Amino acid sequence: MTDTTPTTNTITYTEHQWIWRVQGDIQNGDISTLTLQAFWNTVWVDSNNNVINTIPGGIINLNTAESGIQDQFAAIQVKLNSQILSI
Repeated sequence: MTDTTPTTNTITYTEHQWIWRVQGDIQNGDISTLTLQAFWNTVWVDSNNNVINTIPGGIINLNTAESGIQDQFAAIQVKLNSQILSI
């Protein structure tokens, strides 16, 4: 005889906000003028990080000087300038 008792599997989903694109502008080479736009979605994933559902999020506008992250972008600028000079 075969056991035909149904079993229940529980799947856990978690919600995340994923940034899918970042773009920015610098005016006249001055890193203190850097403004960024970050595009994001709300994404539901299962325990294996498989995307179950994506909901369009929006855009965040960010001035790096006002938000206190200008130093990090100044370090990126140094690295990028180094790469440019090596071409």
